[in-house]
Amino acid sequence: MRHESIVIVGGGVAGPVLAALLARRGHPTMLVERRRTGETKCCGCCLAPRGVRLLHSLGMEAALQRADGAWTRRWTMRDPHGEVLLSQCLGAEPGMVVARDRFDQALRELARNSGARLVEGSGAVVARDGEVLLRSGAGEVVDRVRASWIIGADGVGSGVARSAGLGPTPRAETAGAAKRMRRLGFSWSLPEQVAAAIAVAPETIDIHLVQGGYLGLVQGARHLHAAALAPSGRPMSMIRQWGRRSGRLAPLSSGEEREAMASAHSTNMHATGPLPWRPRATVGAIAGVPVALVGDAAGYEQPFTGEGMTWALDSARLLARAIDLERDLHGALQRYDLDHRRHFAWRKRRLRALAAIGLWASESQGWRRSIRLAGRVPMLTGSLVRSVVAA
Repeated sequence: MRHESIVIVGGGVAGPVLAALLARRGHPTMLVERRRTGETKCCGCCLAPRGVRLLHSLGMEAALQRADGAWTRRWTMRDPHGEVLLSQCLGAEPGMVVARDRFDQALRELARNSGARLVEGSGAVVARDGEVLLRSGAGEVVDRVRASWIIGADGVGSGVARSAGLGPTPRAETAGAAKRMRRLGFSWSLPEQVAAAIAVAPETIDIHLVQGGYLGLVQGARHLHAAALAPSGRPMSMIRQWGRRSGRLAPLSSGEEREAMASAHSTNMHATGPLPWRPRATVGAIAGVPVALVGDAAGYEQPFTGEGMTWALDSARLLARAIDLERDLHGALQRYDLDHRRHFAWRKRRLRALAAIGLWASESQGWRRSIRLAGRVPMLTGSLVRSVVAA
């Protein structure tokens, strides 16, 4: 059995960034990611302006250059018929559309070049005794690792969180009101002809409120990326329903889109959830081995404002700083837990409020009228959009 100082499970955004930061500071670090080169994941592909700044401040801007991205400068909300409710500039600095297959791979290579040990194509399971079991695609254990510290960067529904007893309580997951509000997230790339028919404005994050959820569209350098939050486990039928109700989204119900989505369902469409994912805490232990959660694994609300990747960068930065400032693991865990709660508490409250308004407006004409009225005060709505979407 091999011994590693720090094992990070998950190679999306938070995991590789944290691995690079720790390796640069001389901490022996191992990064495990089940995806292989060229594989993507469920994501709306929008990196907020503050996230772009964070990567530059961390000296990781090279990952952006390889992300095959396009800029975003405006955030627009539309009603179920496709009419604009709000349209606001993101501010002086743009955000970025990043293709997650290229972006994540660039970050993982950056971690490896910084000195972290990278293991791709292997799933990781944390055993009750604190060992990390590396499994092949067939589920066979190919290696065992004993870590001094385990970090879960494995996203919504984190296996590391559940192994450490940090997942949501069963009651919270099955309670009536909470269960009714839970949604599934889906993302996919639209066929070229369908994308051309929808014609999303350049450099715009286009949010469509739809019955019981919402759909986000953004034009990247190669594809039109789509991400949806929906109460149904049957994404294709729900998306076709949205296309029939909204003239602007009518191409989604076309025969070409149905055929393309059906044939590529296992590779082009990705899902996550249920959302929101709210673990009990961000730190814990398994058989005496300290555990910390970063990125989506540490909590994720809804993709209404495209905050996920920026929050992942934030959490990686906070944990790396806690490890630098504290002499022992226990102190680092305490500092990170406190810093994480201080940094994200108000952001989560604001996002929950905005997402709730969006869901209500998807079903209520009254709420849509209220949003239109608020839009007549551009200074107010613009400040609100920039404080959440751009930040």
